[in-house]
Amino acid sequence: MPLNNMPDFPLVSVTTCSYNNSAYIIDTLDSIRDQTYPNIELIIVDDFSKDNSVQLIEAWLKNYKGKYRFIKNEKNLAGGEPYNIALKHATGKYYSVVDSDDVLMPEKIARQVAILEAADKSVGAVYSDAYLIDKKGEPLDGSFIPKHRQFSTIPSGNIYDELLKGNFIPLMSLLIRRNIFKEIGGYDESLIYGDFDLWLRIAAKYQIQFSDYVSGKYRIRPGSLTNTIKNWEYSNFRIFEKHIDAPLPMNWLYDMAWKAYLNGDDESMKLVKTIGTHKRDRILIANYLLWQLGINEENGSVIIPAIHNHIAKGLSNLIFNTQDSDVNIFLGEIAHSVSEPVLIKIVLDGYRHNNPKTKALLEAFAARKNDPYLLTMLLFWNLGISFDDSEAFLQEILDKRSDSRIQQASKANELSTSLILNEIAFQLPADILCAALEEAYFNKNEAIKPLFNELTTKTGNILFTTLRLLWKFNISTELGKQILSAIHLNIKNGKSEMVSDINLPDDQLFTKEIIPLMSMPQLQALAIDAYGTENIETIDIIKKIADKTRDFILLVVCRFSNLRIPAVQGKRILTTIRNSDAYKTQPTLSRNYTSDVDFFINEIQPLIPFDDFKAVAASTYFADSKLFIPIIRKSYSQNANRYLKAVLALWKYKVNSHTGEIILDRINGYCEQKRKNYYIDLCIYKDIFHAIETKNTR
Repeated sequence: MPLNNMPDFPLVSVTTCSYNNSAYIIDTLDSIRDQTYPNIELIIVDDFSKDNSVQLIEAWLKNYKGKYRFIKNEKNLAGGEPYNIALKHATGKYYSVVDSDDVLMPEKIARQVAILEAADKSVGAVYSDAYLIDKKGEPLDGSFIPKHRQFSTIPSGNIYDELLKGNFIPLMSLLIRRNIFKEIGGYDESLIYGDFDLWLRIAAKYQIQFSDYVSGKYRIRPGSLTNTIKNWEYSNFRIFEKHIDAPLPMNWLYDMAWKAYLNGDDESMKLVKTIGTHKRDRILIANYLLWQLGINEENGSVIIPAIHNHIAKGLSNLIFNTQDSDVNIFLGEIAHSVSEPVLIKIVLDGYRHNNPKTKALLEAFAARKNDPYLLTMLLFWNLGISFDDSEAFLQEILDKRSDSRIQQASKANELSTSLILNEIAFQLPADILCAALEEAYFNKNEAIKPLFNELTTKTGNILFTTLRLLWKFNISTELGKQILSAIHLNIKNGKSEMVSDINLPDDQLFTKEIIPLMSMPQLQALAIDAYGTENIETIDIIKKIADKTRDFILLVVCRFSNLRIPAVQGKRILTTIRNSDAYKTQPTLSRNYTSDVDFFINEIQPLIPFDDFKAVAASTYFADSKLFIPIIRKSYSQNANRYLKAVLALWKYKVNSHTGEIILDRINGYCEQKRKNYYIDLCIYKDIFHAIETKNTR
């Protein structure tokens, strides 16, 4: 319709949103100013540009004669929000958007207004093709629509189904009746890009007519809007979710779902499930299950083509029951498309990487198959046995599945240690099981602990027995490694692998079967370790050994335990004694002592510095270890040390440990070796405070 046939010239709102496009924004604005149509309302939104776009726009507006509104965002909003701001301020009958690096052809608005004015109200918008230009504005070969889609005839009118297959409408080419936004809403601000979503919502309710007048120029340049594949795919899924009952482009969805799975895109995969469940589509559901069950890319790249091949052979593309659990859907609807070795590879990979998502699949798979290989894998996983420790045995079970004895597990429902013992252990090489148990001991894996007792009882194996006792007596893993090395060496040298009397009480079993294989330094380390961890059971064993060996270190540990000397001080003293020349020349005790006090005064105290003894005296006071009082008294009677007498007085008068620590610290600093006899404890106690006051006044 020529302009002279439109006397009213309805108002057209033309919007451009700009962010850091100072190189192109003036070209865009000039193309709007140069329109042949006389009634345009220009709305410019700058989305907090950091270049000089705002200054350029303001300078350009000084010479602009038409209606305009310039909106400057106070922060960068991106996405659809700037477009919604512009739409909120638009008042025209028609609405058009042009990106701030694209340009309009001069008759764009005039020609498209004429089309909409003459069209039925069922036509909600009109669009056209666009030329392609480079960053300098120079023309490129081809045009927008053929670059994106190939048509024999460009769609016009009811283009919804065609548009679902992919966008082919240039943004700047569209002119829309503004009143339809009340019905379809504005831009979806949750999307990375909103124009394709908007076109689909328009096309779902209105016709979109094609005009053969090429109405704009689309600029192709580096630095235009890009984002991660993950975010693009999420936006695509969000768009298609809105049109879930429409004839969606399934091949496109399959490709997007695969990319989302590879990228670990949680949000997109949830939408894959939504669309796949609604469409009851096997491939989309399979992609979702690959992600949900933690199946890796290598196995996924086998499963998805297998399902495609399954469908290509004429089998149903639909999931039969999408209400079932993820695991049951996978096993019931997906797994039959692939071979059993692939399924075993999937669950084995989950076990190897301790993937809890795959564990549920293994549990269901093993229960259905009642297969010893799968059940063994599951048991090892439940018992915390690492894949490295079980790999050799699992392969052995896999190789022997044809053996009639292990074709099925008779107690498949009993996923416990007894199933390992009754159904599996007879096939398990001892070295593999030992390695698994050692790993469990080193990692303090409580799940496997019950297996120690049963294996010891059933086999009498000295390694199993040793591991159980090491764990029971809370022996450190560092020392445990040394003991186990000695056991391994014992077996290697041809000595018995079995304990002689498995029915002995544990302390006697340890003493009779394990201790003889340990060196004296290892026994000493064991004793010190037990003392430091206050492991009474092990110390009781050490006491029996000490009485027999008369080893000085073992005896000292026993005396320290009896006297309840705190571990921190005791370990320091033990280290001092082991390094002393006196111990090296006389490692065993020659005399017998009926009293721990006499033993300490005569044998231990001469080997340690007096400062260490004072520290022990203080620490026993703090720990309220009254058994040490006679030793402090006897030592004080020999040297009349003020510090020791103070400890006794603090103990007698029940001074709390916090105050006592202050008093002892100040006395020690005031006069460490000042000798003076006091006849009554009250005088000593007064002198303590006199010492403190004297030090304070100084």
